[in-house]
Amino acid sequence: MSGMSFLRSLVAATLVLVANVSSQDLTVELDQGIIQGSVGRTVSGVTFYSFLGIPYAQPPVGELRFK
Repeated sequence: MSGMSFLRSLVAATLVLVANVSSQDLTVELDQGIIQGSVGRTVSGVTFYSFLGIPYAQPPVGELRFK
């Protein structure tokens, strides 16, 4: 097996392990609205919280735009 082929196999195996983490849905209600995410646990047992699609700032338009 060549080095590149071994590396591809290793990356594929890692992605399969990462994809198999357990998770459950989570809803958090804030003054600004409701956000949805999930609570997950890695293969090694570490708990993490994941929220997607949260806008952190408005885009720099008009006078805020870099020149």
